[in-house]
Amino acid sequence: MIGLLSNPALRYAQELVARQAAFESWQALKTGIDTMPEHTATTPSRPVISATAAELFVSDIRAFCDFFRQKLGFSIVFVYGEPPFYAQVKRDRGLLNLKHMDAPVIDPALRDRESLLSADMALDTEEEIKQLYLEYQAAGVTFAQTLRREPWGAKTFIVNDPDGILLLFAGPAERDSARRREPLARHGQRFCSWQGGLGPVTPGFPLPASATSVSGVPSHARLL
Repeated sequence: MIGLLSNPALRYAQELVARQAAFESWQALKTGIDTMPEHTATTPSRPVISATAAELFVSDIRAFCDFFRQKLGFSIVFVYGEPPFYAQVKRDRGLLNLKHMDAPVIDPALRDRESLLSADMALDTEEEIKQLYLEYQAAGVTFAQTLRREPWGAKTFIVNDPDGILLLFAGPAERDSARRREPLARHGQRFCSWQGGLGPVTPGFPLPASATSVSGVPSHARLL
């Protein structure tokens, strides 16, 4: 079609195309295309989950915000509603969501009997878990389990919040304990609970006699 146009008509068509492409002239359009860098295909990055938050079902949002701020050293991220029915608290990289409920979601007797945890928060070093325990002890926090070393080497303690909800704080195992567990890690780690604590379940790993038994799981371990 363009070949049938006279030169003035062709030039007019070229200028029109250049203007529609936001260039001053056909020559500017050609120059712009010639100098345009080649775009290499980019692979979109995969989505990354950057944070997680445990959900605690509580009886009083304001009271719990005060507890986490004054006793456990958390800061308030937000409080929503009037009266408030949802909130979030944070300490370092640890996030906890608080949702108001009129009645307990978990039967308190079952929770206490099975040591059902609502949150599990980890610290980087053994010294930090000891410091945090002493901080909470000085603040008058109630412990469901005081600081102790678990059979697999980690140090843990469990805090009782105003509703009796159980919050676990854990530090890493000692180096030699970690070395002893290296062969077990190749089997993949699974966790069990028993009265007063949590621990990994792996083939051949000894568990306390008080562990809760479940069909098909060796050594009386109850998987979570």
